[in-house]
Amino acid sequence: MYDPARIENPETSPVRAHESHEPVSIERIGNTEDGRGIWLVDFGQNCSQRIRLHMRDLEAEQSVTLRHVEVLEPDGSIATRTLRRGQQCDVYTSNGSDAWWEPRFAMHGFRYAQIEGFAGELTAADMDCRVYHSVMERTGELTTSNPLLNRLHENAVWSMRSNFVSIPTDCPQRDERLGWTGDTQVFARAASYNTDTRAFYRKWLNDLRQSQREDGAYPEIAPFCNFWGFGNSGWADAGVIVPWTVYLMTDDQSVLSESYASMSLYMDWLSTQSGGGFKYNGAGTATGDWLSYETTDGCYVSVCYYAYVAQLMSKISGVLSEAQADRFYLDSLKYSTLYENIKEEFQRRYLNSDGLPNISTQASYLMDLKFGLLPETAIGKAREVLRKKITDNGYKLSTGFLGTSILNQTLSAEGMDDLAYDLLLQRENPSWLYSVDQGATTIWERWDSYTKEGGFNKHPWIMNSFNHYSYGVVSE
Repeated sequence: MYDPARIENPETSPVRAHESHEPVSIERIGNTEDGRGIWLVDFGQNCSQRIRLHMRDLEAEQSVTLRHVEVLEPDGSIATRTLRRGQQCDVYTSNGSDAWWEPRFAMHGFRYAQIEGFAGELTAADMDCRVYHSVMERTGELTTSNPLLNRLHENAVWSMRSNFVSIPTDCPQRDERLGWTGDTQVFARAASYNTDTRAFYRKWLNDLRQSQREDGAYPEIAPFCNFWGFGNSGWADAGVIVPWTVYLMTDDQSVLSESYASMSLYMDWLSTQSGGGFKYNGAGTATGDWLSYETTDGCYVSVCYYAYVAQLMSKISGVLSEAQADRFYLDSLKYSTLYENIKEEFQRRYLNSDGLPNISTQASYLMDLKFGLLPETAIGKAREVLRKKITDNGYKLSTGFLGTSILNQTLSAEGMDDLAYDLLLQRENPSWLYSVDQGATTIWERWDSYTKEGGFNKHPWIMNSFNHYSYGVVSE
């Protein structure tokens, strides 16, 4: 029940207007019934922004309509279908007086705007397109000798800024804009290299704790909005992963202590998710390695992530025990033992007699190696198999959100820097640079959000954002 006494001031940076974007082009593409112009404006950069427009020479009750989109259809018209039920449409009705107008309670993610009903010639002087996002100090820059990599990194930064609008959203344009926990946890470290994220993530972690179910399960979205559900591997596990990531990047132990009771409750809930003859099943299987090019069994992913958060809880308890030894030392031992028990059951459940996984994808091998789930005798062979899976795939990845988040770091940790660079510099689909070659100014939700052969991805849900930071994790 709503209780005003529980309202708290948010401890986070405010959302502010930052720089402005000048139009790259302004084209008259038609007329309204009364002869006023219909204009297509390209601002050159996809991001979260709003147009401040000079409403002039209008009669009372005349309206100007602004439609905002990320991309254009092949015929040059605005692509609104990817917005689904979202509109990104503003309508201004004049009282007959000239005015500069900007919507106050809306935010749009776009590069292109269609302005309908403007009176007279539309020029750059008639508009001010302002970029909006939470205020964050820039702490990291990257410049290389390769202009494509520079653009890729900037695309990741632009997607981060576009989706750091009070909370870490998945996309800034369609009928969603939600604080998906999986997207947040995979990108948190990359974000923290680029900006000071402490206040931003601490605020969001408070949202996550407030959204936690009484039995300990974390939601897949925070703040929870009665959409989707609770408990899912790689998503709900963000409740442990994000505090640890923020601590690693800032050395601020308070972010661990603030979430510790909540994380412990979550681990208690995970311990109840037994079934199918197994004790350790993890948080759930709804999404797995989301949007990958090959399917990794969801339960396999869930068990891997259960082992991972048990590892992290042992480390978190160990860090906190430095200040409060009596309270946390036994917890560290408990979670270390839990990790070993999960690992033992995982090996019985999923490894063949040669010690290699019976689920054989790039993501499965990456998780096994990253989370230390293989017997020592099988690690060398696992590296060879993973290498072959990438080279036989034409030196291309096949991973989704979770697998990609650990892809290049794991390759480097396992002595395969050459493959990490091969993947980074790959320009065929699927790859990071494929989107750059197609003119992307942000990170796409899908590897194939657009292809030269097939055009826009035609997923039946029309789930196709062109501003999703998850695959921008490569900037880490």
